[in-house]
Amino acid sequence: MRILQIVPEMNMGGVETGTLDMAFALKRQGHEVFVISHGGVLVPRLVEAGIFHESLPVHRKEPFTILRMAWRVHRFAENHNVDIVHARSRVPGWIAYLATRWGRAKFITTAHGAYRQHLGSRVMAWAERVIVPSTALFHIMQSQFDVPAEKLRLIRRGVDLERFRALPRSRMGSECPIVAAVVGRITALKGHEIFLRALALAHGKNPRIKGKIVGDCPADRPALKEKLAALCRALGLEQCVEFEPSRPDVEKVYAAVDILVMPSLVPESFGRVLIEAQASGIPVIASALKISITKSRSLTASIGLETGLTCLFKSILLIDFS
Repeated sequence: MRILQIVPEMNMGGVETGTLDMAFALKRQGHEVFVISHGGVLVPRLVEAGIFHESLPVHRKEPFTILRMAWRVHRFAENHNVDIVHARSRVPGWIAYLATRWGRAKFITTAHGAYRQHLGSRVMAWAERVIVPSTALFHIMQSQFDVPAEKLRLIRRGVDLERFRALPRSRMGSECPIVAAVVGRITALKGHEIFLRALALAHGKNPRIKGKIVGDCPADRPALKEKLAALCRALGLEQCVEFEPSRPDVEKVYAAVDILVMPSLVPESFGRVLIEAQASGIPVIASALKISITKSRSLTASIGLETGLTCLFKSILLIDFS
C-alpha cells in the first residue's frame, strides 16, 4: 500500500515521534510511505531511511491556506497513487479530509489529545478509522465526539528498548547533583511553572537538587521560554536550572538526569516521555491525570493538580538517591 502521513511539523514531540515510528514500521513491512509536514529536525531521519518527505505549510490555520493545501495534497495523492491519507493533527485533519473528498484515497486520523468539543476538532472524528493511543482517549472520542466503537482502533504506544535502556549510573554519591528534568515542548499547559516553583522549594531543602528543561517553544510563542527564565531569576534558580533545546538523541538526556517530571495541567493523550524514562531506569513523577495513569501504572509518584506544587516538592525529596 501507499500511505501518506500529514503532520504540522517534524520537530521533537510525541506526535512527530509517532509519525517517525510508524513510517519506519510501515516501510519495514514493505509499504511505500510518504510524509508531508512544514519540516523540522526529524526530516533527515526520514530521508536517511528512504522515506519521501514533502515540505508544505500544513501547519497554518488560515482557511484559504487550508483550502490551497487540500488541493496540493489531493494532487500529491493522485500523482503518487496514495491509498491512505493519515492526518495526525487538526489542521492536517481538515486538509486531508478535503483532499480525500476529491479523490480515491481513504481518510484516517490519529487523535493525539483530549480535544475540545468545537468544530475545529470535529474533523478528527470524521475519518473512516480513528486511531487512539489509550483507553481513556478511546472513551473520549466515543462519548464526546460520537465515533462508533467499530471505527475506533486502540494502538498503544511502545518504546524502543534497544534505544531506551537502563545504563550504569556513574553520578551517584553524596556530592553529586540530583537533576530533575522536564522533557517536551514548552507550552503554558505543560506545567513548567509548577515544576520550577516546586524545584525552588526542594532546592532550599537540599541544595544538591538541580533542574533541567529540555524543549522548544512553539514558533509563534517564543516569549514562553523567556518567561520561564524570568521566573528562574525571581526564584533564585539561575545557577541551578539549565535550558536545552529539543534534541533527537533524547536517550542521552535520560542518561544524564535522575528524575523525569511530567507536571502537565491537562490530560496528555499518552505522554511518551514517561515510558521512555522508565525504560531508561530513572524515577518518574507525573500529574495524576486519567490518561497518564492509564498507560503507566508504575509511576514513582503522581501529583494532583489541587496541591500539585506541594506534592511535587515532597515527591522530589522522598526519592532516595543515596
